[in-house]
Amino acid sequence: MQQRCVLYLRVSDERQVDGFSLAAQERGGRALAASEGLEVWRVYTDGGQSGTNDQRDAFQRMVEDLKKQRVRERITTVIIHKLDRFMRELRLTLNFEHDLKRMKIRLMSVINTIDTNTPEGRLQFQIEAGLAEYYSNNLSREVKKGLTEKARQGQWVGPTPLGYTRGPDGVLVPSPEADVIRQLFTLYASGQHSYTSIADTINAQGHRVIDRSTQVPRLFGRETVRTILRSRAYLGYVQSGGVEYPGRHAPLITQAQWDTCTGLREERDRKGGRSSVSGPRYGGILTEIVYCEACGGRMWYHHSGYGAWCYYVCSGRSRRQCAVGFVRSTLLEERALNLVRALSLPEHLHARALAMVQARQAAQEPAVKSVDKAGIEAALRRYALIFADGLISEEEYTKKKQYLLAQLQTAVETPTPRPAVNLERAAVALANLSTLLDAASTDERRALLRTLFAALYIEDGAIKAITPTVIYLPLIGAMRELMQSPEYGVADGARTRNILFHREALHH
Repeated sequence: MQQRCVLYLRVSDERQVDGFSLAAQERGGRALAASEGLEVWRVYTDGGQSGTNDQRDAFQRMVEDLKKQRVRERITTVIIHKLDRFMRELRLTLNFEHDLKRMKIRLMSVINTIDTNTPEGRLQFQIEAGLAEYYSNNLSREVKKGLTEKARQGQWVGPTPLGYTRGPDGVLVPSPEADVIRQLFTLYASGQHSYTSIADTINAQGHRVIDRSTQVPRLFGRETVRTILRSRAYLGYVQSGGVEYPGRHAPLITQAQWDTCTGLREERDRKGGRSSVSGPRYGGILTEIVYCEACGGRMWYHHSGYGAWCYYVCSGRSRRQCAVGFVRSTLLEERALNLVRALSLPEHLHARALAMVQARQAAQEPAVKSVDKAGIEAALRRYALIFADGLISEEEYTKKKQYLLAQLQTAVETPTPRPAVNLERAAVALANLSTLLDAASTDERRALLRTLFAALYIEDGAIKAITPTVIYLPLIGAMRELMQSPEYGVADGARTRNILFHREALHH
């Protein structure tokens, strides 16, 4: 019976159409497979992803498929195009090859002369893998040197700041939005405006800022204004590697305006409040897991600045996308802690809830992946590139496209593998939540909440719905179901009757 192989393809830019394009890599891989008498079982494609790590969707899917392959699939070989296309970190490359060796699978390359089934091939593989890492590190160093030299010459490095555009020589020149930038600094320097009131003023005039991730115009928000007012680009400077250099572009504001705004900001920072969303150790105990039910945005932990009160406020409010008000932190955090106490698994339900979850998980059959959806989508992109290059006719491209789209209609996604969960240990922890909570410090309560909840959704200051973490979702669901059943008393049922799973939890 014919042996099988898989192909792994990667480009750092999906628009790449040179000799290393996805289409070219696949042609080379299939040719090598044919010369070795191998049948291509599956093609894995990562487009627009870095080779310096192994956290790539298709790569991880390939690893999982190789680990759980059945005898009838007989995968004996992984074919890559070139080692520096495959992986650019020696440790990761060697780890992967070691895993393949344990599974009795060899690694072959179209460009590099390697075959890890032979001593010579393994030596060549190790040399080439080391060279790939060297190439990556050297390229990174040269790029940094180039960017530093560019900044030393006064040219801007990075995304073009609002208020400027790039001239023919790469030097920043004022754009039509330059007047908006000048107005921001003028308003703040007056001492009569906050970041938020400036954003409201600019938005009311019809101005918008382009979202860098989506390229869609959006409203100015508090953080947008704050970022602009802290950028020394508008004073005529450029930066690279944390070092500042005089820029060749014309400043949009004067040194006197900058000094005035900086002085006001420092004074307000001493007196006023601050927000925390990214630092879980320094925010409230709900920081990073509390969300606004109205808009879905994350809620920030906000200090009043006078030491009296702290609040949670929707991040969409600062972006002028949500009107939900502030919620006092002490009130919301106590409600979250009471919710945890309500989730403490009663002793008489412990064994039954555990048995219910174990039975359900044992009965679940893994979904059969009749068609590789990701592979079809990658093939559609490849054929579009080949057609754009003029390598196939429009008729042939249309026929291929229609066939692939038809296949896509029957594709069944393989569900994301669930992490291994020790249900017994999780059930014991759930049964002792109240005791753990009472004895916990603030940091321990923060950690406990993150262990239990992926998200808490807030509406009108109350916890509207929850998304438990993957570890506790099955047990909390079983407990809630049991305690709401007629065979248990009103007192028991009342503990969980109002606990609603958020729609995101239903996808687990």
